[in-house]
Amino acid sequence: MNAADFYVDTAGRDRLMDEMARHGSVKDFEYKLRRLDGREIYVQLNITSRQASDGTMVNQTIARDVTQRKWAEALEEVVQEFTATLDYQAVAQKIADNVCTLLGALTVNVFRLEGGAGNLVPISASGLQVFQPDTESFLSPQSGISGLAVRERQAVVSQDMLSDPRITYTDDERTAMEQAGIRPSLSVPLMVQDRVIGAVTVGAAAGREFKEEDIDLVRSFAGQAALALENARLLDEAEREKERSDALYQVSNKLAGAHSTDEVLDLIVNEASRLVGATAGYIRLLEGGALVARAATKSAAAYLAEDNESRPTVSVEDQTTIMGRVMAIKQPIAVDDVTEDESVNTEARLMVKKHGFRAIAAVPLLANERALGVLIVYDNRIRRFTEDEISLLMAFADQAALALDKARLLKEAETERERADALYKISNQLAGAHDTDEVLDLIVNEAARLLGLEASYIRLLSGDSL
Repeated sequence: MNAADFYVDTAGRDRLMDEMARHGSVKDFEYKLRRLDGREIYVQLNITSRQASDGTMVNQTIARDVTQRKWAEALEEVVQEFTATLDYQAVAQKIADNVCTLLGALTVNVFRLEGGAGNLVPISASGLQVFQPDTESFLSPQSGISGLAVRERQAVVSQDMLSDPRITYTDDERTAMEQAGIRPSLSVPLMVQDRVIGAVTVGAAAGREFKEEDIDLVRSFAGQAALALENARLLDEAEREKERSDALYQVSNKLAGAHSTDEVLDLIVNEASRLVGATAGYIRLLEGGALVARAATKSAAAYLAEDNESRPTVSVEDQTTIMGRVMAIKQPIAVDDVTEDESVNTEARLMVKKHGFRAIAAVPLLANERALGVLIVYDNRIRRFTEDEISLLMAFADQAALALDKARLLKEAETERERADALYKISNQLAGAHDTDEVLDLIVNEAARLLGLEASYIRLLSGDSL
């Protein structure tokens, strides 16, 4: 190696030379050097110049490795960021930036493990943006060194992750790694109370060898990242619980008041979809042996319009549809990717795929063990709806069932009142009327009206004939 190869930051070397030229000495000057093994360290220099007896200038240099101190300072900076903000992404970004700088890495990602399908979603990145936050990119739990660290629940080091037999990548992921020039890699899982919630992953250029002290450094930062993510999760859960309670309270208030059933169902399907983060949702009700669409989010309108054109109603007996199966078993069904579910008929799968939907959750509307319909939500991502989200959908489905049952009882009461009024009216006319035809005419018209019939008539027995 040439002398210049030892300097990580050539600008730092230029500043050092400038200080010496101007002052003849430097005090507590810090910059990064590269060791023979390729490891980057922080050095603090104190240099004084003196003239030797032969008249030549001699530099007396005291160099101290301050890498551990710099690491501690960087960790303290993250701790301060953590205590000053509830923004876990800001903390994760600070962690990625510091680890990338301290280890001289090509790239650093902090991943969050999503509860559904267990995908590793990037929440921060530093250096090369192989996996970018705020995009739809993610790693499957079976993929990459990050997935291996999560599965094994311990730090994983690979000197060449592209040829490591323990590590698998999709073709696209492998191409991205090759183009970035990433070979040595280190990944540490984020742990909270024995639960894995993510990973910090470091990628470096060929020749870099990760040591135990590097793993310890990443572990320290991973601990802070885990705390930030866990705090954010707890806060998010509390906020979600409040949102859900508020939404259910709003539905209950509408249900208690004199609001139309359609208005209540519309509120239910929109709030249910919003609170579980679904792309679209709708409600189908059982009418005469068929499931008919009654309420939907705007995002489901195009899908339902085309679906209704091809099949205006869905038979409740059709077990090749998820809604038919839900009605039969009276239990929720959730599928990560309905377009790949071969138990669903091909036509339905193609329709769903055409409109960009993937995951589905469907729950029955039950009243006294009777299935009145089904609440369905779709997501345009492959995801697994959690038990908590299914429970929330069931709570909204129960509210919908209550609204329908209330409407049924009100209609029955109104019908009973109309019938009683009609019979009372007929009784009064019978008591005072002398015209039999007039009474019979009243009876036949009221019977048709109350039964919702198109026509009605009376035949009287005359001799042996009607």
